[in-house]
Amino acid sequence: MNRARAAQVIVRHLWHVWRGGQLRFRLETFGLYYPALPYRSPIWRFPLANALLLVRQSGEYARWIVEMDAIQRGGPDGWWDRA
Repeated sequence: MNRARAAQVIVRHLWHVWRGGQLRFRLETFGLYYPALPYRSPIWRFPLANALLLVRQSGEYARWIVEMDAIQRGGPDGWWDRA
């Protein structure tokens, strides 16, 4: 898969995450978003360590997204294809 196709798959995935309302959940899971009662504390607390970890792992996450898209479109290949 070429880089342009991979970028298209990643952008489409991010669009679906944002549109489906999963962005807040994913940021909460990663520790970048903390819901709070109004007027109590800032909603966005941005821990630098978590942000750097997210940036460091984004390449692997992107490769995984592209791989899952290829499997979805082309079907499984490998030993599980025979099952």
